Amino acid sequence: MATKSRDAIDGDTVTLRKGLALYRLNKSPYYRARVWDARAKKYIIKSTRTSSLVEAKIIAEEMAAAVHGAKPVDEVLNPNSITKKGNPNGNFVSLADELIEREREKGERGECHRKLYKNTSFYLHHNDWGACSYFNKDHITEIQTPQYLKYMDWVRSKDKTLRPATMNHI
Repeated sequence: MATKSRDAIDGDTVTLRKGLALYRLNKSPYYRARVWDARAKKYIIKSTRTSSLVEAKIIAEEMAAAVHGAKPVDEVLNPNSITKKGNPNGNFVSLADELIEREREKGERGECHRKLYKNTSFYLHHNDWGACSYFNKDHITEIQTPQYLKYMDWVRSKDKTLRPATMNHI
C-alpha cells in the first residue's frame, strides 16, 4: 500500500465562501487558509496556526477582510491575536465589544443594516440579562454549549415575559 504524501491534503477542504477555503495538510495539525486576491489574481495561502476549525474560520475571515482592505495579512496572523488562548483580552466582554465595533463598521460600509450594532449591543449589554454580565470575565474558548444553555435558563429566570422571537436573538 502506498503511503500518503506529507504535502497531500488531509481530509476535505472546507469552503467558507467563493475565494475562501480551509484545509489541512498531512504534515501539520494546523488549518491553512486559502484566500483569493482579485487584485493580484492569485491565491494567498497561510497557516492559521490553530487546529480548531472554529478559530480557523474566524482567522480566515479576518485574512479575507485584510486581503480586501488595507490591513496586512501578517498582522491578522499575529500570535497575540484575540482568537488565541494565551491572550488576556480574550475575555467575553472585550470580544463582545469588538463584535459591536465590527458590526458598526460593516454598517458604515453598507454590508449590513447601519443600526445592527445597536441591536447587538442591546442584547449583549442588557442591564438585567445581558450576556456580558453573565459571562463577564470568562475566556471565550471556555464557553461551550452547556454554559450557553445555563445562560439561556438564567435569562428565562430573570425575565419570564420575553417572547420566543426575542429569545431567538439572544
